[in-house]
Amino acid sequence: MPFILDPNSPLVHKVMGRVRTFLKDFTHKNTLLVGEESSDDELILYLELAIDDFNNAHTPRTNFGLANFPSFALLLWGTVIQALLSESILQIRNRLSYSDGGITVALSDKSPDLANAAQGLIVNYERKVEDLKKQLNAEAAFGNVPSEYGTVEFFF
Repeated sequence: MPFILDPNSPLVHKVMGRVRTFLKDFTHKNTLLVGEESSDDELILYLELAIDDFNNAHTPRTNFGLANFPSFALLLWGTVIQALLSESILQIRNRLSYSDGGITVALSDKSPDLANAAQGLIVNYERKVEDLKKQLNAEAAFGNVPSEYGTVEFFF
């Protein structure tokens, strides 16, 4: 059964607010959109996907939830990656280019930019997930004795 978050949870709202802040997805900042680009339901889905992806990526498989997730940065980046990929799919589906009288207009043509942004995050995210999983695995194997992976520069 997939991991489902309670949309009424204060923790879910707090994390969604942080994700929205990182994405700068606010009505007053979206000059070309009316309202916010991602709904609360969409942000919850992206958050659920990020948690599930982390738990199933690399070995060992883990069973973290929102309340005990081991890295806020990885949770945030994983959620943002899901948001970028989802928007990229929408852009691809709605892409339309047409010409009239020598003028070419392209609608929904942000997909390459979104995919590039996601790819840049994915490379960094995957490496850090792997490092953290190694650290967690080593600590668990030695009775929670810290390992050398705990000293890896996590934000660089």
